[in-house]
Amino acid sequence: MKRLLANRKVRYLLLLVIVDLVIFFGFNPKTAPSIVVVGGFLLLVLSIYMFTLLICELIGKYWYPVGARSGKIALLVTICLGLVIGLESIGQLSVRDMLAIIPLLAIIYFYLSYAKKDSPHS
Repeated sequence: MKRLLANRKVRYLLLLVIVDLVIFFGFNPKTAPSIVVVGGFLLLVLSIYMFTLLICELIGKYWYPVGARSGKIALLVTICLGLVIGLESIGQLSVRDMLAIIPLLAIIYFYLSYAKKDSPHS
């Protein structure tokens, strides 16, 4: 347990989860100002990013070497889940949206991969 808590990303994730719990259990979204709702959504997206980044690093350490792709994978998972949660929360999620998100994520992944290869700093 001490070894797990020694990881800086785990501590940040635990802090984000605590802040998320305070925000989501402390405010009613129907009566709260919109800035609180948007802030809660952004905190949730940040928590998802940190969680997926941590999972990618654990997969890379114990199962399959992910390497530098862990940040891209975490970003794509976060974008996908953020879009789905955002659309669902306003009641606009449909099957067509899901079918549009998948090719969008593929294009973003290939663009990020291509941009990294052509970068003069790599």
